[in-house]
Amino acid sequence: ALDAPQPKAIVIKAVCAEPFRARGKVVLDNNLELFLQGLSYLERLSGEFAPTYLILTAAQHPLAQKIKKEVAGLAWVRPIFVPLVYPVGNNQYLWRCLRRNESNLQKGDSVWFLDSQAVTDIARCLGQGLVPFQRIVSLGGPGYPQGGHVLAPIGTPLSRLCTELDSFDGLRVLRGGLLAGQEIEGSEAAVGHLDDGFTFLP
Repeated sequence: ALDAPQPKAIVIKAVCAEPFRARGKVVLDNNLELFLQGLSYLERLSGEFAPTYLILTAAQHPLAQKIKKEVAGLAWVRPIFVPLVYPVGNNQYLWRCLRRNESNLQKGDSVWFLDSQAVTDIARCLGQGLVPFQRIVSLGGPGYPQGGHVLAPIGTPLSRLCTELDSFDGLRVLRGGLLAGQEIEGSEAAVGHLDDGFTFLP
């Protein structure tokens, strides 16, 4: 909404500990330049220099080191390295942890939570004039042992992505990860704007 309050902070989640959801490393490996462009656009969208907390893991990994170097010139972006332990990707959990360590953050503050794919979508939209049209999603679980990450246009039926399956008979399908995913009818589902994984259970 046009009258929505400007954020006091922006939290970008480039890490997910829940099984069978897209890994931040995969997203960033494939879209790092777009991701960095999106960070610059976020500063303008926020209306002020709202602190932007970039949640990462594996501080010594070459990709993490490269990102840290690239954002060093962006004064409002602060990389935060966390252990890859569930529920590190949960918004409320992250916000409580940040407030404990950042004296400028208060309980009632307006805050934006974005995943790394949302940041790349912002770059495509504002930099290239493209609406969000694709998502990196994970397909996996005990019912889909040959799973992995796929790049899928938004709106793609799940039945077209799951080439290893003849049908969804006898399977429970979750939109999301193993721990917090919502059960759906696999034969009727399609990739949505916020999807990052589908879990298959026998």
